[in-house]
This record gives sequence, structure tokens and C-alpha cells, in this order.
Amino acid sequence: MNTTTTLVRRDWLELPTDITAKILLKLSVIDLIVSAQVVCLSWWRICKEPSMWRRIDMSALICKDDLKKWRRIDMTDSIWRNSSMWWHIDKAGLMCSDSEYLRKMFCYAIDRSQGQLIDLNVGFVRFAELFYYMAERSSGLKRLRLGSSVCILDEILIRGIAKLPLQLEELELPNHEFSINALKAIGKSSCLKRLRLASWEYTSNKAFIEVVAKLPLLEELELANRQPSMKALETIGKSCPLLDCFKLNTSKKRCSIDACDKQAIAIAENMHELRHLELVGNKLSRNGLQAILNGCPQLEFLDIRQCFNLPGPVYLRKTLHKVKSVKFTGSL
Repeated sequence: MNTTTTLVRRDWLELPTDITAKILLKLSVIDLIVSAQVVCLSWWRICKEPSMWRRIDMSALICKDDLKKWRRIDMTDSIWRNSSMWWHIDKAGLMCSDSEYLRKMFCYAIDRSQGQLIDLNVGFVRFAELFYYMAERSSGLKRLRLGSSVCILDEILIRGIAKLPLQLEELELPNHEFSINALKAIGKSSCLKRLRLASWEYTSNKAFIEVVAKLPLLEELELANRQPSMKALETIGKSCPLLDCFKLNTSKKRCSIDACDKQAIAIAENMHELRHLELVGNKLSRNGLQAILNGCPQLEFLDIRQCFNLPGPVYLRKTLHKVKSVKFTGSL
């Protein structure tokens, strides 16, 4: 008996608005701006809702698409009127965008959020000049993450942070040489739960201690390429009772074995609730490691890659068997 199968064609426009919105939120900000919102009037209306722009991620600037030709996109909204956006193929065969249009897209997304932005992740270099523009228009921001290619002048950073809401919970500035005034500006965000700072070469430990003492809600702290003093580590432990994640990674080999062991002991004596600890590139010996194991009984994750003063894999596997997840040079 012959049977015929009837193919049912479904119209995307028949989907409920809230479901369509959830689907569109899976797109990148760039795709949302240059593609999705110009598909039809229904999608255009959805994309104009401020709730669609509460989270803006522009950290990935190179789109690994299979586009092989130049493409021109004309926008009809006011910010794009009488202008166009050009995309081109670079020498590596990847699609990338002109920085001027990235800047315009960023401003466009910020304006669309209408102050409802809560999560911002940016990676393009020219964001530095837009930091204050964003800060003035993001009264509800809770998470701000800047990529390693973004470096902001102290003056702009201080003015921008002063405009950011006091309820800011997460701040990542991985490529900034902090001055004392810049650190003090960060210290005013007393609701911070996660803080990632890069090298603070021009700032004293005393200034850092004053800032950390004002962050009692801190749960995660990352310090890169700078060795804090014993007093700084003690202050972190006493002033941040909720701290359960500490990252002290470095690519600079300035600290002696003895000094690194003292740091490990300071961590063990003042951060008993740690569950996640990273010491990549540290010069600690087995004495420092044992102090951490004794002083941090809750430890679940430990990263000691490039810690070349520690014994070999056999010793580490035996010593660290109670830690759920361990990374060390030579481990799989």
C-alpha cells in the first residue's frame, strides 16, 4: 500500500514572541545588529526591546565564517542612516570588521539597552575611548569584562568607574597598569564579588591593601604578574571571608623560592575556605605546597603548572590525591 507523506512547512513568524526572542538571543551582537533585525518587521520590533541588549558580548572580533566575498550591509535605523558597513577578508582568510564600524555597533547596542545593560564583555582596542560613553548609559551594570587587547588610560578609567553603579559585582581589567588613584576608584565598588587585575607595577602594596579591605563580598580574586606582600595576603584573607577562589599566576620569575614559600604559608594561614587556587609559574617548594594542603582543607582545584621547584608527578599524585582536580606540568 502506497503512503504519501505530506510535508508541513512551518512559518517562523508564527512562533510566540518570547520564544523568538530567546532564539535571537543565541546570536552574537554583530549578527543581531547586521542580520537578524533586518529580516522582517516582527524581528525588528523584537530587537528594539531593551531586554534584548542586557548582555553584550563583543569579545570575539574575528568571525570564522566561510564568506569569500566582500559584503555591504545598509542599515535603515537612524544611527546607520546615510552610512554602510563594510566587511572584508584579511590575509588569513577570516572575516573581520573595520574598527570604526565596531565602534558604531557598540554605541548602537549600548543605546538600545536604554540603561538595562547588566553584562558587558568587550575585546576590541578602540573600546578604551568609549568606556565613559558606556559608563554614563549603564546604570544597572553588574559585570564588566575587558579583553587583554583593551588598555584604558588612568584618567578615563577613574572617570568611568566613578559613573558605574555601586552594585557592580564583577570587574576584569587584565591589561592595565594601575596607579594608586585607579585602584582607589575600583575600591569604591564595595559590592564586587569577582575582581581580576593585571600587573600593578606602579602601585604600592599599601594602596592595594587599602582597596581590598573595602571589598568584604569578594568571592574570587585574580592577580596577574605581581607578587603581593605577606601583609596584602593577610588582608585579603581577613577582609574577604567569602573568598573561595584565588588566582596568583605569573609569567615573571622575580620571586625567590623562600619568598614564594612564605606566600604559600600566608595563603594557608589566612584563606582557609579556598576551594580554587591557581599558582601557575610560582617558585614554591614542597614545603609551601604542604602548608597549603594543611591550611586549606576545602581545596577542590589546584593549578601548579610551571612550578618547577616541586617534585615530579609521582610525588604530586600521591600528595594531592585528596584534591579533586589538579593541574601540574606533566599531568594529562
